[in-house]
Amino acid sequence: MPRSGPRRPVLALRMSDDQIVALNGQAMAEELLTKQGEPNRSELIRIMVEYARENMPAGWRPEGWVYRG
Repeated sequence: MPRSGPRRPVLALRMSDDQIVALNGQAMAEELLTKQGEPNRSELIRIMVEYARENMPAGWRPEGWVYRG
């Protein structure tokens, strides 16, 4: 059964095991948990992306960033 509420756009990321562990730890620390009590990385990443959209200057890229589309 689909979840209730608005449909969210799909965002795919490739992450190393270390990045996943770090995001899980941050989600736990911020008490962002699924109904099953697991860390909710998806919600944490949504929060991070929204913050970046609101606060990062237009055209900003990390130093050395290269698009690899």
